Amino acid sequence: MDPTPFHTQPPLSREEFAAELTRLREKADLTVRALAARVGAPGAHSTIGGWFAGQNLPSLGSLPLFRRVLHACGVTDAVEIERWLERLAELRRSRVLRVAAGATPYRGLAGFEERHADWFFGREHLRAVIVDRLLAEEGADVPQLLVGASGSGKSSLLRAGVLPVLRGEHGCVPLLFAPGRDPMRALASALSAEAALSAGAAPSAGADLPSEWADPTGDPLALAARVAALAQREGLRIVVAVDQLEEVFTACPDPAERERFLRCLAALPALDVRVTGCLRADFYGQALDQPPLAAALQ
Repeated sequence: MDPTPFHTQPPLSREEFAAELTRLREKADLTVRALAARVGAPGAHSTIGGWFAGQNLPSLGSLPLFRRVLHACGVTDAVEIERWLERLAELRRSRVLRVAAGATPYRGLAGFEERHADWFFGREHLRAVIVDRLLAEEGADVPQLLVGASGSGKSSLLRAGVLPVLRGEHGCVPLLFAPGRDPMRALASALSAEAALSAGAAPSAGADLPSEWADPTGDPLALAARVAALAQREGLRIVVAVDQLEEVFTACPDPAERERFLRCLAALPALDVRVTGCLRADFYGQALDQPPLAAALQ
C-alpha cells in the first residue's frame, strides 16, 4: 500500500490527528481489534482504539506500538513514519491541546493517573526495574509488591509509570483496582469489565456480577482460575494491579474475606497473568503475618 502523507497543515487537535489515523486504518480495511491482533498486541485494543477515537494520543512509552500500527496500516516508508512521529511530537508540545483540555502538568497533592504518563518524570530507573521483574520468568509465581511510605508516590509510579509501559510497549492488559471493603468483589468487577471489553461490549457499572465471582463465601481459587481462563481464551497478558493494598487491613472489616482475597491474589500469578501492587510501609508487618503475602515480601 502506498504511504499516505499528512495534509499540508499539521493537525491542530488530537481529534484531527485521530481522523487522519482513522483514514489510514479504513484504507487498510482493518477493525481496531483486528489491527491490535496484527501488531501483536491484542490486549491493547482499548488503548489503540483511544488513538483512533481521539480520546488520547500515543504516549512516549507507546511509540514502538504506534510505529507497528502505522506499518500495519500501510505506512511503511521510513520518511513518512518520521513525519507521523514529528506531527505527534508537535501535537504533544502544542499549547492548544493542553489549554483546550484545561490540563496542567502540575498535579499538586493529587496523584498521577495513566492519562498523565507523559507528565510523569524522575522514576524511569525504578519503573524499568519493576517492569522487568513483572515480565521476567523468575519470580513470576509470586506478586511483585512496591512498598513505600505514605505519600512517597507509589500509586503515581504504578498508574502513570508502570502501567502505561506495560500496556503500550508490551501489550499487557492491566486490571487496576483498590480492595476497599469488599476486595473479592473489587477484583471481580475489574475482571468483569475487561471480559466485557474483550467481548466487544460496554460493561454496565451497575450490572450484577455472577455469584461465583463475587460471593464472599465462595472459593477464592475459582476467581483466580477465571482470570487465567480469560487470559488464555482472549490471548491476553493480564497484569492484576492492586493499588493501596493496605485497604485489606484498613477498609475490609471481615478477616475471613481478607484471607480469601489474599489467597486469591497469591494464586493469580501464572504464565499469562502477573500481579503487582502498592503497600504502605507501615503495614509491612501486618502483611508479613499473612501467609499468602509472605513470599512476596521476603
